[in-house]
This record gives sequence, structure tokens and C-alpha cells, in this order.
Amino acid sequence: MWTEKVIGNYNSLSAILKFRISGQAKTFFGDGIALWITSEPYREGDFHGTKENFYGIAVIMDTFKNIEYAHAHRDVTVLVNDGEKTYEMMTDDIVGCDVDVRYHNARADFSVTDASRVYLNINSDNSLKVEIDARNNNNWIDCIQIDKLPLLSHDWLSKAHIGITASTGSLADNHDVLSLHTFTTSQEAEGEKLRREVLTGYAIPPLDSKDGETGSASASASGSGSRGIRGEEITSKMTNEERLEAIESRLAAGLQRFAEFDLHLDHELASVSEHVEHMIKQIEGRENKAESRLEEIEELMREQMYDGQAGHQWYALEEAMEAKLQLHMDTSLNSMHESLGELQDHANKATSGWRTPMYVLLFIVVVGFGWMYYEYKKRMKWGHLG
Repeated sequence: MWTEKVIGNYNSLSAILKFRISGQAKTFFGDGIALWITSEPYREGDFHGTKENFYGIAVIMDTFKNIEYAHAHRDVTVLVNDGEKTYEMMTDDIVGCDVDVRYHNARADFSVTDASRVYLNINSDNSLKVEIDARNNNNWIDCIQIDKLPLLSHDWLSKAHIGITASTGSLADNHDVLSLHTFTTSQEAEGEKLRREVLTGYAIPPLDSKDGETGSASASASGSGSRGIRGEEITSKMTNEERLEAIESRLAAGLQRFAEFDLHLDHELASVSEHVEHMIKQIEGRENKAESRLEEIEELMREQMYDGQAGHQWYALEEAMEAKLQLHMDTSLNSMHESLGELQDHANKATSGWRTPMYVLLFIVVVGFGWMYYEYKKRMKWGHLG
């Protein structure tokens, strides 16, 4: 996220970024979130989501410790660049502090209302101050103090943009930007620092001091019965407007709880979905690795079998098997050709042998008919004479 317009004609700036970094992993996770005050609009890059040759300052909440830059790692770091320095040059004299700003989703006490806050203040004298409220409980700790920002011109702030980026690599985490408040004076920001935007309950408005009783005093009564009595006494002494305000406060608290529950449910569903997708990708990756490993093993076995003296023996055995198979195929083909030749001879003989019996049968039939005709004539002659 990046502002399109510059900060404008102001020589000081205070900002409070409320965010949440959370994830399923216990050991390996990353990479973090960063707040930028730079003279240029957003430029895509691989340095926490933008380019490393920026002009301005960056407050980086880094949750992954790179081995090659372990000496320069801080959980919260401020980097100053005039557009000419590389990351290695910026971290020659690292400025930052170590504080845990990441939440583990699998913890029983994790909630979507969990958050962290970072406070940034740039004064007109180009001094910089950064404070961290790691658990959003108003426990602000001093993290960074720079009396005068190096490399930057006196009017750079008026020409600067405000941006927020988050990045992940092979590791992953959830990076939620919950709010960003900016102020032109540090006095305005101090009031916001003390205000937590998490409703943990409701409070009855304090009574007038004429009775010497306050809402906070009533809360100190012990025992359920005494609390009920004190509540009745307080309610009876309220004006109608105070009762309406108390009812509105309770309704607002109830609605806030419903909103938090809905947000928590959405977060849990998204977390389960991401976890399932991550497991599927891991399984697919393991299957691909297993297939590649099997192919490597097969190739290694082939190389070992056909290498050296054993390889010559394998080659000889393979040639002998191929020769034997070829001989068996040739023998089978020759036998098939011989069988086909015999069948063809039998067929030819059968074709020429039927004529002789046919002629004999025809001769017998003719002789038979001739004898029958002779007998017939003979009988006719003797019958006529008689």
C-alpha cells in the first residue's frame, strides 16, 4: 500500500501503525512488514516488497534472520538511504532493537484481536524516534532514537510518500495491516498511543461526586449479592440520559463482541484453508522429490552395473540372452513356414483327388441306367407276346 500524494507542507510527522504478524509455523517463518517514508511512489522490488535504493527511511519489522546477514539482524530496524546505498552499506552501522512482534496461531490464547503497534515520530530538526507496543497493551518500549537523520535534506519530508509493504519467500506468514494513523504533531499522537481499540467489556458511566460514590468504587464491592445491590443503587441514582448511555455502551460492547467473533471465525477458516493448501503443496513436493530420487537411483544402478568388469559380464549376458531369443524366434518362424507348406500340399492334393471318384460314380450311374432300360424293353416284349 502506498499513498499517491506527498505528505505536503509539513516539517514533522507522527505515525502509529497497528498490525499483526501471525502464522502456523513454530520455527521457520518470515519475512516481515515495513513502514516506508520515501520521496518516490511505490516501486516493485525484492527488498521487503520494494527497491533497496530508496530515498528516505524505512522501519522494518523483520521476522526472519538471514544467515548471511545475521550480524546485522534486528527484529525492528531503521534504514536510511539517499538512493545510492545498498543494503550492505545501510547495515554497516545498524540501528534497531529486538522485540517479538509475531503471534503463533496454534497457541490456545491466540485471537484475531491480537496486534502490535509501532510509533514513529520525525521532528522538524530531522530527529527520529521509534517506539514499539509489541502486544498492544500500552506497554511502549523505546526502540530507536536518532538525533539527526543522515543523508537526507531538510525538506525531504514534505516531498515524501507513506507506504506499507510485506513480503514472504519460501517461508510464509500472515501479515495484516489493521490501521495507520498519521499526525502532524507528536502531541496528537501521544493521545492515540494510549488508546487501545479493543473492547474488553463495558463500563457504567461514573456518578456525580455529590454522593461521594463513583462507578469505579462500586466495582470494588465484594460478593455477588453486594454487587447486585450496589448495581441497583447506582442504577436508581442515574438520570434517564445516563441510563440510555449505559444501555448504548452495553449494546456497543455486545456488537463489538459479535464483530470480533465473526472476524475470529473468518480468520480461523482462512487459516484452515491455507493450512490445507500448504499440506497439499508439501505432499506434491514430496512426491516429486521421491520420483526424482527413484530416477536417480535407477540411473546410478545402471551406471554401476555396466561399469568395469561387472559391466562387461552384464554386456555379455545381455548379448547371450538376445542371441538365444533371436534363435528361438528364427526356429519358431521356420517351424511355422514348414507347417504352412504342409497344409498347402494337403490342400492341393485334396483339390486334384476328387475327380477320379466322380468319374467312376458317373460311369456306374450310366451303366445302371442302361441295364434298367434293357430290362424294361425285355419285359415289355415278353408281356406283348404273352
